[in-house]
Amino acid sequence: MGRQSRFKRGVVLNMAGAELFEGAASDPGGVTITSQPANWQGDVGDPAKFVVGATSGDASPLVYQWQELNGSWADMSDGGAVSGAETFDLTIDPTVLGDDQRQFRCNVSNDVNSKTTRTAVLEILGTDFTFFTLDGAAGTYISTPNTYP
Repeated sequence: MGRQSRFKRGVVLNMAGAELFEGAASDPGGVTITSQPANWQGDVGDPAKFVVGATSGDASPLVYQWQELNGSWADMSDGGAVSGAETFDLTIDPTVLGDDQRQFRCNVSNDVNSKTTRTAVLEILGTDFTFFTLDGAAGTYISTPNTYP
């Protein structure tokens, strides 16, 4: 029957009513992601924050590790504009134009299992604009979309 269980006053029982262990407050099922990190939109210089909610069914400590997609998923560490790489809330402060479209996810684990969140995207607003330069010889404007000086 697998890991089916039910709860009774701090004692975990299997579906047949046999005691599995005493003193447990919850099912020993491991990590459950309760809220996914949301995409973030803001202006250059604003702090970007990504938050994951998780519970641990067996009450063992949760371990958080944020990852960034750079061709493949890589663990992040604190430094520079990044803080909270090993916590439930990741912050990029300040954001810069080059942060636009960065992708993050969080791996949450405990002694029983691990779960990975969905991908969240950092979007810098106002990046879809066009620079115009004057062509002196012809006296006309040349449009260069989505390039930055």
